[in-house]
Amino acid sequence: MRILRIVALCAVISAVLSAGQSAGVSENSIPGTYTTVWVPGTAGIEIDGDLSDWTAIGVTSAAIEYVTTNIVSSDGRTSGQTSAYVQCFADSDYVYVGVTVRDDHPVFGRQGFGRAWRDDAVGISFYGGISLRHLVDQKYQGSDGQIIVSADQRGGTLIEGGVPMNDRTVSPGLLQFPRLWRALGAKAALRRQSGGYTVEVGIPVEIMQWVPGMRPDYLKMNVRVFDSDGGPSFARSVSWSNDPYNTSSRSNEFYKKIRFTDVAGPGQPRLLEPPTANRRNTVLAALGNTARGDTLRAVSSLEALPREPWMLPILAGVRQAGGDWDASVPILNEIIEREGAQSVLIWARERLATAYRRMGDVGAAVAQYERLASMDSPDAHEVGVSGLAECESSLHGDLAAVQVYRAFLVKSGGFNGRLTSELGQLLARIGKYEEAVAAYRQVVDAAGTTAGEQSHALLRIQQLQDEGKAPGDAVETAWRIQRISSDSDPSRQASVRLLVSTVNRRSGAAKTKGTGPSSTLQQVLSEKRTPFPARQLLDLGNLFAAEGRLDDAVAAFNKVLTIEQAPQSDRGIALLRMQETLAAQGKGDLSIEAGLRLQTSFDDQMETRLRSLNLLKGSCKLMRAGEARSSATRAYEDAAKRFANDLRRWMKSGDSSSQQPYFLLKLFTVADPDIAATAEQDMLLR
Repeated sequence: MRILRIVALCAVISAVLSAGQSAGVSENSIPGTYTTVWVPGTAGIEIDGDLSDWTAIGVTSAAIEYVTTNIVSSDGRTSGQTSAYVQCFADSDYVYVGVTVRDDHPVFGRQGFGRAWRDDAVGISFYGGISLRHLVDQKYQGSDGQIIVSADQRGGTLIEGGVPMNDRTVSPGLLQFPRLWRALGAKAALRRQSGGYTVEVGIPVEIMQWVPGMRPDYLKMNVRVFDSDGGPSFARSVSWSNDPYNTSSRSNEFYKKIRFTDVAGPGQPRLLEPPTANRRNTVLAALGNTARGDTLRAVSSLEALPREPWMLPILAGVRQAGGDWDASVPILNEIIEREGAQSVLIWARERLATAYRRMGDVGAAVAQYERLASMDSPDAHEVGVSGLAECESSLHGDLAAVQVYRAFLVKSGGFNGRLTSELGQLLARIGKYEEAVAAYRQVVDAAGTTAGEQSHALLRIQQLQDEGKAPGDAVETAWRIQRISSDSDPSRQASVRLLVSTVNRRSGAAKTKGTGPSSTLQQVLSEKRTPFPARQLLDLGNLFAAEGRLDDAVAAFNKVLTIEQAPQSDRGIALLRMQETLAAQGKGDLSIEAGLRLQTSFDDQMETRLRSLNLLKGSCKLMRAGEARSSATRAYEDAAKRFANDLRRWMKSGDSSSQQPYFLLKLFTVADPDIAATAEQDMLLR
């Protein structure tokens, strides 16, 4: 499309454009590509947690060295408390991942299904890179799945994780059921040894949508090692790729790239497993139907399979996904009768209690929660107490639920981080402000509380202070959150958004340049002695804008565009906020230029583009009549048609499980029906 060039452009917008041109993260901007081997045929190794049989294949190892603490990401390297090494290769049927972990105090078997990452565990997120999804949309940033490997209380290997709910958009979540990866043909083993443990995983190549027997071009993957140190959740983790925003569970943007070369000499003849392959195809089709809401078809295909133990949790989960709670009850009871793994038992009782509550049988739900609360597992205990409190609230009100929490806390010694936090939330709901703040302060001050748990509790305190008309206290709490948390912490981000709202409500006297919250935020960030990361710069820019410091806001948003490893979504938002700020300054030509740049350089950020288009249209109308206005209007119309066509291509890509493009197209049609109709006619003529 034609890009508007306005004659009198200042140096600011030139900097914006040059930064915007580097908005995409190139392959080479992610340090290091791991090169390994591909074995034609079958490699002939045993998935048993012993990696000694990998030596003959010539697989190299790489350090897993980027440190994160709880949910809070940092740019630090390993400190010696937890260290790990990863190896990877592939043959005609499987991708193999081996991880060696040095940990003097491994902790396993305390959690229910889906929460093994709170203990010691290895997480593998992967994307095949040449799948149908990638052919439809080469900017696809989701994953092909995530595998979490840990151990149960008996020492057996646990394999958790799931596959994306959605076939195309950046993963909004994973479909996760016990035994799912076994049903899909994945293999895993965890072996404990002196000073740590090893994990060995085999992932069928069909999960990556590769053709069995053909060497793949590349694989994108990240590996994280979680270390709990015996606390209620993991204290730290180490990541193979440098993922500064902790996005690996939902996006492949920062995954390590793995390239394959042929190994010298063929492997053994391929070991074909038709029954496993047929089962895998059936289960994958059922998961796809579940994601699209067609659970009747999913259940029908699953019930045609042999009724083996691995299938029962998947069938129960799909039944519940379709709202068929009655039908899930006998399946869950069968799992409880037959199952030996504690993590699956916790899952089954939790799901059974949920089914009874949905069916209106609170008494039966209470019985299941009582069983959970009495199990020898901290996780089951917490789930049980939370469920009992919710049931008591529905039967006798919130004050009765408060007594449930307090009784169990007294029995357990007076403190439990999760239950104390839930008690604080309940107290806040019934208007007991001081008691709620006291509960959250207990969480903040408790020994062993992680930075993520502290910042979450402080955020709740900040919200209560703000609601209690104590904005000064709320601001001070916000600064404390900024000091203890890092860029990817969602509580930190929510805290600054609340702070912006607080600033907007304060009098003009509080917004004097150099004395407002933005200056304090700059100081707090400087105290960390690290470069301002993208999301904190976005927050800082929003504070500048709230205080009326619009030039400073533009500079902050511009700086986001220069950060190489900032996610595309953050860069797109920065350019949108710059467009809005320039418009507020009356710099319509510069605002239009920034908006057009957003349309051409961030074509996968559809929601941000739509917001930008609406602003572009308004800016064009505010220009004086003449050649410049006509040129800007034509540029807007071209950008709007391109946006509409991109949405229609998205809808025709076969991803009926995503409603986002339909929703955005509806909004766009309301905003500009003429262009929407013209774009539709253009598509029909092609």
